[in-house]
Amino acid sequence: MLRFTLIVATLALSLAACAAQDREGLPGRNYPDSMPDSMKKLLPLAQGGDVEAQFQIAVMYAKGQGLAPDMAKAADWFTKAAEHGHVHAQTLLGVQYFRVRLFSGTM
Repeated sequence: MLRFTLIVATLALSLAACAAQDREGLPGRNYPDSMPDSMKKLLPLAQGGDVEAQFQIAVMYAKGQGLAPDMAKAADWFTKAAEHGHVHAQTLLGVQYFRVRLFSGTM
Protein backbone atom coordinates (compact mmCIF):
# COMPACT_ATOMS: atom_id res chain seq x y z
CA MET A 1 0.00 0.00 0.00
CA LEU A 2 2.85 2.37 0.84
CA ARG A 3 4.42 1.74 -2.57
CA PHE A 4 1.14 2.57 -4.35
CA THR A 5 0.72 5.72 -2.25
CA LEU A 6 4.24 6.84 -3.09
CA ILE A 7 3.67 6.16 -6.78
CA VAL A 8 0.45 8.13 -6.79
CA ALA A 9 2.03 11.02 -4.87
CA THR A 10 5.04 11.26 -7.13
CA LEU A 11 2.87 10.92 -10.20
CA ALA A 12 1.26 14.21 -9.24
CA LEU A 13 4.67 15.86 -8.94
CA SER A 14 5.97 14.81 -12.33
CA LEU A 15 2.82 15.24 -14.38
CA ALA A 16 4.11 18.58 -15.59
CA ALA A 17 6.88 16.73 -17.42
CA CYS A 18 4.35 15.44 -19.90
CA ALA A 19 1.87 17.92 -21.39
CA ALA A 20 -1.53 16.72 -22.49
CA GLN A 21 -1.63 16.21 -26.23
CA ASP A 22 -4.22 18.38 -27.95
CA ARG A 23 -6.74 16.58 -30.09
CA GLU A 24 -9.89 17.76 -31.86
CA GLY A 25 -12.68 17.94 -29.27
CA LEU A 26 -10.56 16.48 -26.47
CA PRO A 27 -9.10 18.21 -23.43
CA GLY A 28 -5.77 19.90 -23.66
CA ARG A 29 -4.27 23.32 -23.28
CA ASN A 30 -6.65 24.82 -25.86
CA TYR A 31 -9.93 23.57 -24.36
CA PRO A 32 -10.03 24.76 -20.72
CA ASP A 33 -13.73 25.65 -20.72
CA SER A 34 -14.93 22.34 -22.13
CA MET A 35 -13.44 19.93 -19.60
CA PRO A 36 -16.68 18.52 -18.14
CA ASP A 37 -18.12 17.97 -21.64
CA SER A 38 -14.86 16.43 -22.73
CA MET A 39 -15.02 13.90 -19.92
CA LYS A 40 -18.45 12.85 -21.17
CA LYS A 41 -16.97 12.34 -24.64
CA LEU A 42 -13.79 10.67 -23.42
CA LEU A 43 -15.17 8.12 -20.99
CA PRO A 44 -16.95 5.89 -23.54
CA LEU A 45 -13.92 6.10 -25.83
CA ALA A 46 -11.53 5.19 -23.02
CA GLN A 47 -13.72 2.34 -21.84
CA GLY A 48 -13.79 1.11 -25.43
CA GLY A 49 -10.00 0.96 -25.53
CA ASP A 50 -9.02 4.34 -27.03
CA VAL A 51 -5.51 4.79 -25.64
CA GLU A 52 -5.35 8.56 -26.11
CA ALA A 53 -8.71 8.97 -24.36
CA GLN A 54 -7.38 6.87 -21.45
CA PHE A 55 -4.36 9.14 -21.19
CA GLN A 56 -6.46 12.31 -21.38
CA ILE A 57 -8.76 11.08 -18.60
CA ALA A 58 -5.71 10.31 -16.47
CA VAL A 59 -4.42 13.85 -17.02
CA MET A 60 -7.83 15.31 -16.14
CA TYR A 61 -7.97 13.34 -12.87
CA ALA A 62 -4.36 14.18 -12.02
CA LYS A 63 -4.75 17.91 -12.66
CA GLY A 64 -8.35 18.19 -11.44
CA GLN A 65 -9.54 19.58 -14.76
CA GLY A 66 -13.32 19.82 -14.64
CA LEU A 67 -13.55 17.36 -11.77
CA ALA A 68 -12.05 16.81 -8.35
CA PRO A 69 -8.42 15.66 -8.46
CA ASP A 70 -8.15 11.93 -7.80
CA MET A 71 -4.63 10.52 -8.05
CA ALA A 72 -5.75 6.92 -7.53
CA LYS A 73 -8.06 7.14 -10.57
CA ALA A 74 -5.36 9.01 -12.48
CA ALA A 75 -2.88 6.21 -11.76
CA ASP A 76 -5.41 3.60 -12.91
CA TRP A 77 -6.00 5.40 -16.22
CA PHE A 78 -2.26 6.08 -16.74
CA THR A 79 -1.64 2.37 -16.19
CA LYS A 80 -4.32 1.37 -18.72
CA ALA A 81 -2.88 3.74 -21.32
CA ALA A 82 0.68 2.59 -20.61
CA GLU A 83 -0.30 -1.08 -20.94
CA HIS A 84 -1.68 -0.28 -24.39
CA GLY A 85 1.51 1.42 -25.56
CA HIS A 86 0.96 5.11 -24.81
CA VAL A 87 4.52 6.45 -24.58
CA HIS A 88 3.79 9.46 -22.33
CA ALA A 89 1.85 7.29 -19.89
CA GLN A 90 4.68 4.74 -19.88
CA THR A 91 7.19 7.50 -19.21
CA LEU A 92 5.21 8.94 -16.31
CA LEU A 93 4.73 5.55 -14.70
CA GLY A 94 8.39 4.65 -15.20
CA VAL A 95 9.51 7.88 -13.54
CA GLN A 96 7.19 7.17 -10.61
CA TYR A 97 8.46 3.63 -10.11
CA PHE A 98 12.04 4.90 -10.25
CA ARG A 99 11.35 7.64 -7.70
CA VAL A 100 9.60 5.24 -5.35
CA ARG A 101 12.53 2.84 -5.48
CA LEU A 102 15.08 5.64 -5.18
CA PHE A 103 13.45 7.25 -2.15
CA SER A 104 12.46 4.00 -0.46
CA GLY A 105 16.07 2.82 -0.50
CA THR A 106 15.38 -0.37 -2.47
CA MET A 107 17.80 0.48 -5.28
